[in-house]
Amino acid sequence: MTYTSSFSVADLLLARRGGLRPLGQVFGACAYQIGFAARPYTSGGTWPGYPKAGYVELGGPTRAWNHAREQALEQLRSEAVNLGADAVVGVSFRRRLRGGRLGLVEFVVNGTAVTTGSDPSGIPMMTMLSGSEVEALQQAGYTAKGMVAASTVTQVLPGYRTSYAYSGSRPFSNQELPDLSHTAVAARANVLGRLHTQRRGMDADGLIGVTYDQHVEPDEGEGHRVTVTLHVAGTAISGPRPKTPSPQLALALDQEST
Repeated sequence: MTYTSSFSVADLLLARRGGLRPLGQVFGACAYQIGFAARPYTSGGTWPGYPKAGYVELGGPTRAWNHAREQALEQLRSEAVNLGADAVVGVSFRRRLRGGRLGLVEFVVNGTAVTTGSDPSGIPMMTMLSGSEVEALQQAGYTAKGMVAASTVTQVLPGYRTSYAYSGSRPFSNQELPDLSHTAVAARANVLGRLHTQRRGMDADGLIGVTYDQHVEPDEGEGHRVTVTLHVAGTAISGPRPKTPSPQLALALDQEST
């Protein structure tokens, strides 16, 4: 059978040793237009909680990134089903935003469809792990349950001190602007909650191979606001399986009565 794959030589040999057979590369793509994105509510230039900073997830762009990824992965999954695959390994993402924050989202995913020889009656498991890594997990008693992924577009509304630091003259010494620094932390909290919701839906114990892709964009002329776009993905796993104790052989020896 002729096939293409992203496997290295080592990946191919280790995967085949564990019973994984590549069927071919599978792809998915989605171009998604971001619609209207409402600005975070302010009244007179302030918001509830002012003079402290506010952190707001922008719903329109956030939904666009997540939906585009889901659509692209659904195409990839459909191709894997057509090949009779049990899983898709080595899944990778390519993302692009054209025309600014309210422009066009492009999502492209690809991976290698594999089979273990069992009946592929269910939905193929997808993971960013390589075939050899999946095999190593299985040998150690772990099970790869599937891929989790989420995106967020989070904006900071700077508090009084940060706004004052921007509007005044240049300070005499370097200084951190905590409101802006914390934007990435707020974005991470938004997205990790979604990842763990997906993990619990898979009945998994933990996440491995988690990757972060972050882009920070200042909003010129918007009161020194900063917008963080964060994409996070990983693989949910369960285990290790408890080892079955080996049966112990015991021999009863009859003793002669005296």
